[in-house]
Amino acid sequence: MTQPRDIQPGVTYMLTRRTIMRTYLFRPDEDGVMQNIYWYCLIEAAKKHGVLVHTAMLMSTHEHPVVTDVRGVMPDFVHDFHELLAGATKAHRGWSDPVFDKEKPSYVALLTAEAQIDKCGYGIANPVTGGVVKYARDWPGVTVHPSEMGRKTIRAERPAVYFNPDKWPPIVEMRLTLPPAVLEQYGEEGGRRAIAEAVERYERAAHARAKSEGFTFGTAKKAMRVPHTERAMTQEAVNRLSPTFAIGRDHAARRMAGATVRAFREAYRAALAKWRHGIRDILFPAGTWWMRVFHGAQCTPQPEPWLMP
Repeated sequence: MTQPRDIQPGVTYMLTRRTIMRTYLFRPDEDGVMQNIYWYCLIEAAKKHGVLVHTAMLMSTHEHPVVTDVRGVMPDFVHDFHELLAGATKAHRGWSDPVFDKEKPSYVALLTAEAQIDKCGYGIANPVTGGVVKYARDWPGVTVHPSEMGRKTIRAERPAVYFNPDKWPPIVEMRLTLPPAVLEQYGEEGGRRAIAEAVERYERAAHARAKSEGFTFGTAKKAMRVPHTERAMTQEAVNRLSPTFAIGRDHAARRMAGATVRAFREAYRAALAKWRHGIRDILFPAGTWWMRVFHGAQCTPQPEPWLMP
């Protein structure tokens, strides 16, 4: 049984989802078409649902954007974003099979500034840790440099495929922002510097591993020339765990977050048991998504957005 998700407003997430059979459907194009498709879909969905975009990383087989769900509508945002992205990708690639694998999207709540910094760095450095390029700045696909966060406005044109010109805007724009806890604790310059340092840490670790294992990094040109029908050959764990939240090294904060998740799940299951016995005036815990949206269940009032200090 899938664990219930506590969807609260104001939470920052790292989103991950992979392509079907790890095909290179999201491979960056030399003419930038795939990159533009991704940005257009992300910006459209984010603007519709009031989501803030901090970083975005589109690898050839998966994605790692970091966003803040201001309104507490993350499942709706992810559904609409991936529906647009899948449709446009299929039209662009001439692909008739599903675009995404059968696993549900993973969105990990980043509940501290440390976790937000680390996951932004992890996402930006992903092409390096994957051995695709030697430095994050070399990745030719969708990416964000730390220096652009809080400064750059991303602009995307309506793709030539899939989007009806009578219904979709010709150009969409969105300004990149810094994650809220990072901005609050570090300020703009300090936040950008902290994320850049996180990227460098992941790069150094990847370089050390490459040296010890004797492998050579790829190049941007090679990444763009891999056929999109090919599949990644590295092995991944089957039925891997998908974490609910990330904290960092603060053990007290980790215990508090774990206790919050357990309390939510216990309250949810207790309310669900009564619901199944026909009791409809039961209150589900704040943050309940599926039962509230699809079955009209009532919930306790939403608290203020929950972030660790």
